[in-house]
Amino acid sequence: MIITSALVYFLAFSQGLATPLANPQEADLAGRPSKPKCSKPAKRLPWQALSRKEKKAYIDAELCLMRKPSKLNLPGAITRFDDLIKPHQIMARETHQTGYFLPFHRYLMHTHETVLRTECGYKGHQPYWAEELDIDNIQNSDVLDSVTGFGGGVLDTLACVPNGPFKNYKLHTGPGQKNTENCIERRLSNIATLTARQEYIDYCYQFNTFEDAWPCLEDGGPHNAWHAGVGGVMLDPISSPGDPLFYLHHTWLDKVWWDWQKQKPERLRDITGRKVSINPFFDLLSNLPGNSTITDFFMGNIPGLPSIPGGGPFSENNRGPPTFQPRNETIADPVKLTDTLTVFGLIPNTTVSQVMNIKDGILCYEYVDYEDAI
Repeated sequence: MIITSALVYFLAFSQGLATPLANPQEADLAGRPSKPKCSKPAKRLPWQALSRKEKKAYIDAELCLMRKPSKLNLPGAITRFDDLIKPHQIMARETHQTGYFLPFHRYLMHTHETVLRTECGYKGHQPYWAEELDIDNIQNSDVLDSVTGFGGGVLDTLACVPNGPFKNYKLHTGPGQKNTENCIERRLSNIATLTARQEYIDYCYQFNTFEDAWPCLEDGGPHNAWHAGVGGVMLDPISSPGDPLFYLHHTWLDKVWWDWQKQKPERLRDITGRKVSINPFFDLLSNLPGNSTITDFFMGNIPGLPSIPGGGPFSENNRGPPTFQPRNETIADPVKLTDTLTVFGLIPNTTVSQVMNIKDGILCYEYVDYEDAI
């Protein structure tokens, strides 16, 4: 059973010391003063502000991963690019709709950048997609340029990437928990992108605690907007790293989280949430009937399966105001700062506390807004 395997691989995000830090910048988990280690943070820039040379260097490094053989040797992993999909696929229940969602994906973006730099000679840093520039006009995004970008897609039609550097690449991981050879599919949707607009982000920013802000960012609009806006592989919550655009999108989401965190110092240690998702769609998405696709599921086109509350990510409701409401859950064993994060050896394991501050722990970078980067 894949979920059982996930828990084994995941090392249960093991618990260690239980006392939250008074200030993660001033003390380590043993209470010792920590030395400043991030005097020259790397600058993460929006893709749209990169030069042609910088864009080519990033894409060449991604193609390098697609040529290199797997080192993890997990089921379905043929290339090094597949290796990076595996933690996300195998641990989908643990890293979505849980308190691990934001710290794990921050760690995964750091992992991706590290592997690009150490194994493919990439000299730059992980860029993000300045999504605010392309809301309701995704098909014309500079990011999807067929020459300098990631190749495009077709509005409202599910199809393999028609052009660009990844046109002929074959994935070996996904869809869902399956491991089959397939192309990188996209189905561009403008209405889906509407929940990434500033109104939705500001709505999430009104929440003062991680307990409320994290699920708003994950399920209240900003996160889902670009997964559904790009569609296809990106719409797959289990194997979405199969589209290289995943890393630009989740780096943007990491920036959104950081912009919330830096408003108050106590947010650098604010973590909670359940450890395993109780949402049944992880099973549904891996066992869709016949030739049904994940797109069919999210559009409510599969008879007999439950519809998505609110009409799903392609709903006309996206044109209106945010509607997210806090969950108000009582959790007996919530996520803690001392819990372990793993990517199966792609880089060393770490703890949640080590990724809560982008200028501390194992991280040392900062985000440059589009307006300041051009």
